[in-house]
Amino acid sequence: MGAGTGGTNANPSAPAALAGTVDALRRTLPAGSRFAIAWRHPTLGHGCIGSTDADEALQDAARRALDAPAHTPHEPSVGADVRVIRLRQDEASTDIAIAHAVGDQGDAGAAAPDATWYGLVADLLVAGLRLGEADARVHTLEKSKRLQQALYEISDLAGSNLEMREMLARIHHVVGELMPADNFFIVQYNPGQDTLRFLYFADSRDRFDPDPDEDFPLSESFLTATLLRHGRPLIGPSQAIIAEFGIPDEEIINGPQSEDWLGVPLLRDGRVCGAIVVQDYERPNRYGSEEQALLEYVGQHILTALDRKTAQVELERRVRERTRALERANLELQNEVLERERAEKLQQALFRITELSVSATGLDEFYAALHGVIGELLYAGNFYIALLSADGGTIEFAYVADEYDTRRTRTRPRAKGLTEYVIDTGEPLLADRPMIDDLEARGLVRSMGRHAHRWLGVPLTREGKAIGVIGVQSYTAGIDFTDRDQELLTFVAHHIDAALARKRAQDTLVAAHAELETRVQTRTRELADANRELREQIAERLRAEQR
Repeated sequence: MGAGTGGTNANPSAPAALAGTVDALRRTLPAGSRFAIAWRHPTLGHGCIGSTDADEALQDAARRALDAPAHTPHEPSVGADVRVIRLRQDEASTDIAIAHAVGDQGDAGAAAPDATWYGLVADLLVAGLRLGEADARVHTLEKSKRLQQALYEISDLAGSNLEMREMLARIHHVVGELMPADNFFIVQYNPGQDTLRFLYFADSRDRFDPDPDEDFPLSESFLTATLLRHGRPLIGPSQAIIAEFGIPDEEIINGPQSEDWLGVPLLRDGRVCGAIVVQDYERPNRYGSEEQALLEYVGQHILTALDRKTAQVELERRVRERTRALERANLELQNEVLERERAEKLQQALFRITELSVSATGLDEFYAALHGVIGELLYAGNFYIALLSADGGTIEFAYVADEYDTRRTRTRPRAKGLTEYVIDTGEPLLADRPMIDDLEARGLVRSMGRHAHRWLGVPLTREGKAIGVIGVQSYTAGIDFTDRDQELLTFVAHHIDAALARKRAQDTLVAAHAELETRVQTRTRELADANRELREQIAERLRAEQR
């Protein structure tokens, strides 16, 4: 015994429930009998089932009987060797028709079944259909449960803190449990630039591996472009969609064609902003209204996740901008504080230099104290003050403090050292070793003594003319000087020039006072001697007058 179904909307649960019914009916009929039973059910749809030897003609007779006027099971219609009866079950709105072909009429065992047999057929078939309807409801409930669980999971994923690609990969896995989705991709559309991004792409045949941050011209994906431009779902074989929309051959990109293709747009405020696509390369008719509705639901949550991610990215961007603005403001404030501290320290240093120019008892004391003041402003472990002699032929080192040269003062003939270079140019010089080597290679300077890693010198001037140099230097890479140090030392040098002028004027005044005092003392002694001689002359006269 076997069963066959007909029609396009027959529920698969019905034949499974009626398989036992067909076998039971076959055993009640004479040998050689064939039969086919057709039905139309409000839930299970319509179909036809019968004995293994029931040909297509017999099944067609049963199907046609569904639309014929109803007969009672006690008055079957007879045509040739085929008997057809149509039974309506009003309480379930179920139509049933039976086509029965009896065996040889000369055979006593081949008598036609009576009304009891037809009643048995009706009862068994209705019972089988009810069982099939119950199975269909169970199947629908199980499917609804799986769908509900999947939708909850998709909703949770859309609201999670996962990275976008990982979230979309998990959504793809969930969708794949509900429908064929081995080939699945999601695109984001930018209508302003007419470009799209493949946020997620998974395909069993296409080796395309797009960067989710790369923009592609819309024309490079013809079916997806058609979907985005029309803004409505597309379903069917890819070639059928191409033919339906009249896509020119030059717009068709190379790639595998799909036996079934389903794409739904992502809509934000009625405007297309992306799409979800699934496709099957082997079997047609894989997708229908249920799969379309599922993708539309998934699309809503993906769009929500995209909006949330976009808002999160925008918030993070604003936070970063605000943080950078605060950092800049804080840095400016710190720089302002440091600038004020430097200004205060510099002002105090200038006050001390001015005070030293008055309080120091000599130039040696003044230079030593000046070294201490400059050491508070910048590194001055190796420090010297060099002055040009009056005739310009000698460099006199008025003060020297050096970790390798322990001599306090010294003189040398004028040469091509860095000191002379600053005096000749009248400009400050901040040089590292490569720069010094370059100056030497050009014949402008010649290094003397131990080579410095970093050298800084500023001119000392008198009446606008360089007469000396204040220099600092370092011999190790860990100690460096900056343009800021150059500006600071240049500024201090101007005040040192004034202090030295005051010191020289003070020393000149002291010397003048000493000379004046000496002259006064000499003149006083001369006057005393003259007075003594005069008194002696007066006394001599008095003695002469007395005589």
